[in-house]
Amino acid sequence: ARLLSHLGRIDETIVLYKELLKTNPNSIAGIMGLATAYEVQGKVDEAKKQYTRALEIQPNLPAASNNLAWLLAEEEGSDLGEALRLAMQAKQALPDQPHIADTLGWVHYKRKSYTLAISQFRQALQNRPDDPVIQYHLALGLYGNGEKQEAIQTLEKSLSSDTKFEGRDEAATLLQQWMSEVAG
Repeated sequence: ARLLSHLGRIDETIVLYKELLKTNPNSIAGIMGLATAYEVQGKVDEAKKQYTRALEIQPNLPAASNNLAWLLAEEEGSDLGEALRLAMQAKQALPDQPHIADTLGWVHYKRKSYTLAISQFRQALQNRPDDPVIQYHLALGLYGNGEKQEAIQTLEKSLSSDTKFEGRDEAATLLQQWMSEVAG
């Protein structure tokens, strides 16, 4: 299933994980694999159900807590308090993991706690200094906090990367908007 997933054959991946879970319904690897496959397909509700199921079996599973926190933070009108609880739980388990710091920062950003968000994004960048997505998130936090010049510089650095990332076009549009606002 993992190999098929890496090959981009997500439908087949899902079938295999479902078969695994028929014989071993509490397989954390199977549940997490299925959740991730659903996430790749954009089936957010199904992914959330699987991450929740994993946490029912293993309550302190950092990957499930982190991924569910991210999905909740991305969902309009969701419970950001629950997203914060889950992200902090993951952070407590794996304090130096940059993607967890990024998720916690994102939840803080969504809650408009920009100073806390900036702190987490900076920590994430200590371990992944050239990650354009985390740089983009930092830029958003900085701008939200009124640190517009640094936000622009950070966003420019993010966009100078050759790495393609989801939201890159929106980041480029935002950069132009910010530069116009600062200039005008």
